[in-house]
Amino acid sequence: MATEDRLRSKGVTIVPDKAANNMGTCANRCVIGADIEWDKSGRNVLWADRTVQSLLAGEIAQRRYNPRSVRRHQAESDREKAIDLLFRLSDSEREVEAWLELLQIRTKQLLSNPNVWRAVD
Repeated sequence: MATEDRLRSKGVTIVPDKAANNMGTCANRCVIGADIEWDKSGRNVLWADRTVQSLLAGEIAQRRYNPRSVRRHQAESDREKAIDLLFRLSDSEREVEAWLELLQIRTKQLLSNPNVWRAVD
C-alpha cells in the first residue's frame, strides 16, 4: 500500500467548539487505495486495526471526559470510515461487526490506562 493510500491525522483536539456543536475534532484525510482488498497481509490488518482504533478513540474519549456531551452524529463519519475500512478486508457483515466490537473494546481498554488517559486529557 502506498504512503498516500493511508488515513492521516492532521490534528486532534478535545477543546470544545461551540460553533460546530462538538467537544473536539479529529481532522484527517481518508484516502484508502483499492489495493487493500487484495493485500490482506498481517501488516495491512494491523494497520487497519490501528486506524480503526484511532477513528473510534474520539467518541470513546469524549464519553469518558464528559459523557453528557456525546451526540451520536458527532462521530458518525469516523464510524463510517472505520466500517468501510473493515469491509475492504472482509466481505462478511458478521465478521466486520465482531471486528469492530473487538476494536472498540481494545480502544476502551487502552484509554482506561492511566498513563494513556493522562496524555489524552
